[in-house]
Amino acid sequence: MKDEDRKILTEFLGEKWHERIWRDEIGKPATLCSCGFDEGVLNLCVHLDAAANRTFDTWEDFGKLRDKIVEKEGWNWFVIFAIKEFQKEHPVLKSEEGGGWYRFEPEFLQWFVDEDRFPELVLEAIKEGVLKNPEAN
Repeated sequence: MKDEDRKILTEFLGEKWHERIWRDEIGKPATLCSCGFDEGVLNLCVHLDAAANRTFDTWEDFGKLRDKIVEKEGWNWFVIFAIKEFQKEHPVLKSEEGGGWYRFEPEFLQWFVDEDRFPELVLEAIKEGVLKNPEAN
């Protein structure tokens, strides 16, 4: 996953992304963190280290994304989106009884909760408008 994708997911969580932005004031170079803090004696952004940003490759990040989707009442739409993505690669049988609910092959749940795939699914759902940035809701 690229930094720009991790930034989208970080902002979806309502958190700040941190990276150096170089600027030149009064003929002397200075840095500014993308979160808005100056790197200096009075306004040091303590998170400017790249390691402060989420990597979205841990179960903790998985849980944060899931919690945010639930909080924003987007879980049902997200699961439907994931089912459609799964169907592109795997056959899923529609239940003949139950009004359109799906009967999954056992592989779906394993596919869905994969800690590497889950953030990618969330990212795609954001890009396709299934999930919105919290500030937009």
